Amino acid sequence: MLFDHAPQISLATSFAWLTFTFMGDSPDAGYIYILQNDSLEPDRLKIGRTHHHPKLRAKELSQATGIPTPFTVAWCGHTEDCKKAESLVHNALSTHRTNPKREFFDVELEDAILAAEEAVKLSGRRLNWFYRPEEQWNLDPNSSLGLAGFFFHRILRPLARAPVNLIILILILVWLSIKAIFCITAASLSLLWRIAGKANPLRK
Repeated sequence: MLFDHAPQISLATSFAWLTFTFMGDSPDAGYIYILQNDSLEPDRLKIGRTHHHPKLRAKELSQATGIPTPFTVAWCGHTEDCKKAESLVHNALSTHRTNPKREFFDVELEDAILAAEEAVKLSGRRLNWFYRPEEQWNLDPNSSLGLAGFFFHRILRPLARAPVNLIILILILVWLSIKAIFCITAASLSLLWRIAGKANPLRK
């Protein structure tokens, strides 16, 4: 079996702990989101939770419903316990709910944001930011933050869920790949210098 030795297991356990601590990828972690749609009434908002990026959730809903215009993210916040946060915000806005079985609320956006921010704070805010309408660059897929979000959700989060041994194996393969690239580059440069009839600057 791979990595049976005690020191390696200890290192693997430490790495996994650091990964989950700093990435905040607990089973309950996720987002509370507020979505808008131009085809709905101006103050009709969808407020819910997701373990994925809110823009992905908005896209899923846009494709699954017969509403002609897409849902857009008006606000979102990341929390340690998105289920608890969703329950808190739904309870806070219960008098504005259009249907007990659906997540639509007739409420002004700013009031909904205040309730959602409070719910996220009470449930343990994981990231030190909230997304608001005036900060749309936070979720712009063409921006560097959008690319960072893609890297986080599509690469780092799945990696954090992998078995510890697999994570270590991937890291070893990455290290070997980098080493191989360096060796190939050094050999190529050495060959070019020989062809040019010059001394190899990589050798002392």
